[in-house]
Amino acid sequence: MPENARFFSTNPNRIGRDQGACSANIVGHKQPDLLMGDGDSFALSRRWRRGLPVVLVAAVMAAMAPRAPCFAEAGAGLSPEQRAVVQRIETYFNQLSTLQGRFVQIGPKGEMSSGGFSLKKPGRVRFDYASPNPLLVVSDGSYLAVYDRDSGQVDYYPLSLTPLRIMLGKRVDFRKQARVLAAVSHDGVSVLTLEDRDPSVPGRLTVMVDNRKNQLRQWTIEDGRGNRTIIALSHLQRGLDQDPALFTLPVSRETNRDHDRR
Repeated sequence: MPENARFFSTNPNRIGRDQGACSANIVGHKQPDLLMGDGDSFALSRRWRRGLPVVLVAAVMAAMAPRAPCFAEAGAGLSPEQRAVVQRIETYFNQLSTLQGRFVQIGPKGEMSSGGFSLKKPGRVRFDYASPNPLLVVSDGSYLAVYDRDSGQVDYYPLSLTPLRIMLGKRVDFRKQARVLAAVSHDGVSVLTLEDRDPSVPGRLTVMVDNRKNQLRQWTIEDGRGNRTIIALSHLQRGLDQDPALFTLPVSRETNRDHDRR
């Protein structure tokens, strides 16, 4: 798979809970909103605007949270503040039907791509990468296809085996679907980090919602090897009709299998 499509992939080397790899952030702990769309543009947060190279953003994300036992492991459960964060973000996704806008992606090595996206629940999403990135990523609700326009190669992944399934389900119930590793609200932004309860879905998903505008601003996917990819959103429009053709796989799985047999 192309390196810059890493955030869609699954990885067999799952982060094990017995490795002390869960991160739990204290409610109210100040964290940098590293890459935020302001509705019209993208910008590094005020803390990072002065000369921080883009290549360092992923590294800073990886280091920003202290390591501690998962809430579930510690047996302490969620505080009222943490439950409020979970509920706020659950409500956002459960009220969401369609979303479209622009995105900027920063990969684990600091590589940057951008483009436009469309999303329709349940399960459908499309990412059109801008040139020179040749990728088109489409989910039809069952499979997620990563299509290289230059080579014509397409790779398929069951959506149910990707972290995106948590966000794109018809009904979102984070505490049922996932382990809550972090739940933080500060300075008008709620941040939630989740690990899927299904052991076949490796890695973690972190979502960031702007409380004031009630908008999804960013998500980060960490794969089973700890590689983090940031997706920041802007120019968002909710509730618009989406053409079903947007979510048609670029090459059918049957056609692709026939091509591979030749």
